[in-house]
Amino acid sequence: MDGILVSAVVPVYQVDRQVFRACVESLTGQTEHRIEILLVFDGTMALYEDMLGLPPFQDARVRAVGREHAGASAARNAGIAQAKGEWILFADADDCLDADAVKELLALTDACPQADLAVGDYRIRYPRGVQTHAYRSEAAQFLGAEKTELLRDVLNPQTGLGFCWGKLYRTELLRERGIFFCEELVVAEDAEFVLKAAMGARGVCYLPKALYTYQVNPDSAVRKFREDYPDRYEKAMRRIRADIRDAGLERELLGAYETCVLYHLLLVTVNFSFHPKQDKSARAQIAAYKKLAAKPMYREALQKGDAGQFSLSRRISVRLIRMRLWPGIYAVARIRHRQLKF
Repeated sequence: MDGILVSAVVPVYQVDRQVFRACVESLTGQTEHRIEILLVFDGTMALYEDMLGLPPFQDARVRAVGREHAGASAARNAGIAQAKGEWILFADADDCLDADAVKELLALTDACPQADLAVGDYRIRYPRGVQTHAYRSEAAQFLGAEKTELLRDVLNPQTGLGFCWGKLYRTELLRERGIFFCEELVVAEDAEFVLKAAMGARGVCYLPKALYTYQVNPDSAVRKFREDYPDRYEKAMRRIRADIRDAGLERELLGAYETCVLYHLLLVTVNFSFHPKQDKSARAQIAAYKKLAAKPMYREALQKGDAGQFSLSRRISVRLIRMRLWPGIYAVARIRHRQLKF
């Protein structure tokens, strides 16, 4: 593929110009030079066109791709279609990679030739500081039946494996198996993609080293109040369930799936049902929440999901919901919202 080993795909929508430049600099500054950098502008190329004549955008390995606005998933899919490398790496336009990130991940794949997916750790940059997130303490390979353990962990949001960025995906795997981002999803779309890629991969290798820095966005779709918030998550969960069924892995993954749904019920609880921007009274919010929690998808997750995998505060929240102590869950959700104001 023209001597290019890795195609870095960066969807660009609305991002601070200096932050965007730092992201591109972190890619052009990689110690592994056999890369291309695909900047896929999601209907925003005109906003950044003047930057393309400046360093680091003038690096010969940078390709700017303009397209009509269709969302991050469509932009990433365009990158998959146009990538020339043997591997594809996704990065968000407001994040950065360590200088050795690509080199380290490629070395990981060299040590495990059967791997179609290489995973590293990452840091999370909050307004108040940086925290390193580690999946495991030791390197690991997941081959054959061993992969089931990793698939369960991809479904568990608390492991952090469901983010699409900072990983290497074998290009041949994605194209031959038709693994693309679901453009109908606007939340959990990266987790759905990573799950499909991991299910289709011959093997997955993991390096316990932080190589990517993720910038927390307080205004992201995960936290922003929207009237269709529950519908977005229910749609994503149904799609993930269908993926598991299509792969013939319901017996192995159904328990992990129910736990995943349970986790997302908690997100809906805080970011929708009891959000401070709700214009209903507390009593009306609780009445509406009772109906939400009684939906078959959530009722089943409350019965079968394993809250023991969650943090203490989330375990308490699940217990309150299961006991139907609605005023308690209302109070916990409001406290959680105050904590989320970084």
